[in-house]
Amino acid sequence: MVLKTQYCHRVGHPEISISFDGNRVLSTDAEWLINYLDAKVQEGDVFEAGSTIQIGWMVNRFEMADGKLWLFEPDFRIIPIEFVNSVDRTLVHLRLQKDINDSVEIKDYSFPVLNQSGIICTHFLSQSDLFMERTTPSDRDSGWFFGCISLQHDHNDPACLRRVSLYETICAKPHLVEFLALPSGIRINLKKRVEVWLNGSELRPKEGSYLFAKLLDQDLSGET
Repeated sequence: MVLKTQYCHRVGHPEISISFDGNRVLSTDAEWLINYLDAKVQEGDVFEAGSTIQIGWMVNRFEMADGKLWLFEPDFRIIPIEFVNSVDRTLVHLRLQKDINDSVEIKDYSFPVLNQSGIICTHFLSQSDLFMERTTPSDRDSGWFFGCISLQHDHNDPACLRRVSLYETICAKPHLVEFLALPSGIRINLKKRVEVWLNGSELRPKEGSYLFAKLLDQDLSGET
């Protein structure tokens, strides 16, 4: 599906088109993005081929195709980043991140940027039972740490750690993307069941929320 801004021409700016899969993306989210782009142009922002914009944690790039200005997104397949004519992941990631924050009633989003760095332990890629926790972000550092839960793996030993981009981390472990907008002081334990802690206190998902339903599904499937 394709949507296009309606009012950019009023200030002499080309209209902007977005392409998305209606089976993956909520129409309301796509409409929000179009309205957001329209508003940015009305406020005086100028976008042309090669310009970038941050949507949630995503870095998107404007490109010309078929004589039109489109918003592209990273394909999450290749390092370095390749951009494709879609906003599917942009809007799906943003929706998941908002739903996770809402599930534990954290109103303020602390979006990192995909080209910021995080630290992973050297067992991270090979393990399914993991944890992730966040300290205060600074400049190029997202504040995120991703580690295994093995007591035999020393996360205080620099030889057991690597600094990588968040983009590389999510390429390897896509299911972690939904937690990235949580604030510093957060810890998520990802074993058979997800636990969310903030400053040492467990956050229970509110009834009927996205995370509540996700945990209920895990319980019904026999996971504990």
